[in-house]
Amino acid sequence: METACYSCDFFNILTTMKDGFSYQIFREVAPQATSIIKHALELWLILMGMSWFFFPSKAGQMTMSTLFKLPWIAMALASIHQVDGVPWVFSKVISPIEAMGLNYGIAILNTLGSARPVLPEGAPDTAAYGYTQLAALVEQQMFSVIQFCYELATLKPQFDIDTLIRFIASIILALPFLFVVGIFTAFLLEAMFKVVAVGIVSPLLVMCAIFGPTRPFAIAGARILLGAALTIIFASGAMGFTITGVNHYSVPFMEKVASMKGENLKDPTLLNDVDKKKIEDAAICERMNSFFGFGRSIAPGRYQELNCSELYVPNQANEIIFSKNYIILFVIGFSSILLHLASKSLASNLSGANDGAGPAAAVVAGAQMALGAGTYAATRLAFGQGGAGTTAQQMLRGEAFTGAGGSPLSAGQMLHQHGALGAPAALVMAMRNGFSNGSQGAADMALQNQMSPGAQRFSSGGQDTSQSFQELNKNLTQLVDILKKGQASPAGRGVDRFGNTST
Repeated sequence: METACYSCDFFNILTTMKDGFSYQIFREVAPQATSIIKHALELWLILMGMSWFFFPSKAGQMTMSTLFKLPWIAMALASIHQVDGVPWVFSKVISPIEAMGLNYGIAILNTLGSARPVLPEGAPDTAAYGYTQLAALVEQQMFSVIQFCYELATLKPQFDIDTLIRFIASIILALPFLFVVGIFTAFLLEAMFKVVAVGIVSPLLVMCAIFGPTRPFAIAGARILLGAALTIIFASGAMGFTITGVNHYSVPFMEKVASMKGENLKDPTLLNDVDKKKIEDAAICERMNSFFGFGRSIAPGRYQELNCSELYVPNQANEIIFSKNYIILFVIGFSSILLHLASKSLASNLSGANDGAGPAAAVVAGAQMALGAGTYAATRLAFGQGGAGTTAQQMLRGEAFTGAGGSPLSAGQMLHQHGALGAPAALVMAMRNGFSNGSQGAADMALQNQMSPGAQRFSSGGQDTSQSFQELNKNLTQLVDILKKGQASPAGRGVDRFGNTST
């Protein structure tokens, strides 16, 4: 089955651009470098002739030194030569070192991964496109756990605390793996750029390799090229460790989520209607416990152990959160970050290049910070000032329509407090519950404030309103006095509303 590869086209384009760009720059710089080498060689021969003339006693030693350097000079001139449009230094030096790192990394991931991915149509599966194959391998293995986190977060969404906890836990689990995928991609792009950079200045490096004073520049270029290859190798090893742990601990989770969605990873023909059942069907199903699934599935025995209740899906999903496998996957994700950063340091130490993983890690962290800022802004827009957690808690407690002092919220305050999505959701939940709990409480409190003796403080100042409240207060005072007199009167006697005692 052909698998999707989101990054294959991206790396295919970069690989084609890399080679074409490097060759074009080389063709422009090579003639100038060749001219410099020729003039430097002429000057060097003149100086050698003058040394033979002025120091005849050392002529033999200088002649042997010159003869020893001539083959290296000839090789340097030949390396700038182009064969079939491809510079010799590329085909014999740069490309083999680059291919070594890519092939090594592909072999590691193929050995530790589950299977070699099937590249999408149009993506070449050749050694020249090693970056594409590495990206496809990592994408196939790592995106599975990210997809699992997404499915767990969106599984049977409801406005309850369980859904909110699953959503937050899924984000927490996905973050380290997103960082790992990002930093591995950054390492691939960094290695590709180093190859391009060394290829661009390769004519100058060849020229520097001939003469002793400038030879360290050529050696530094070779170290950069070797460091790029070692970075790919060590990063692939760190990714292989991550893939092995993910495959071992995430498969049970994926099978459970698939079964709750009505799928089965081992046998796609098995279906499960638990998530789609109505409450009435669930009640009937509970009474037919031993016959669950009969007439609904081709394999009813597979689901006899499942609970027919509507709570099956959230209960099973909650078992995943903060379980042993969940915690181990979280630890594997952050351990993988450490290993990827260490792989860059190992490559730098072995190659001798003075670079580290700081720039790549900073770029990936900056991208995640930007993503987090955008998510925070979107959450504030959707769920208001308190966020999704506060909105959900107030909805569950029935306090979505009341403010800090218990007073009812206006439409603008509702939108500010609960956002464009939370405010309508709170209204829908209140309508579904018959405006019980907080919404009715807000109305009761408003009515109580208006009917209390001190409510004239909140009146508009009209004379009729003040008089009505004064009369109400007077009547209530008289009623209290009458009740007191009735309690104090002898047994069998009562007091009417005018204070007269009756037998």
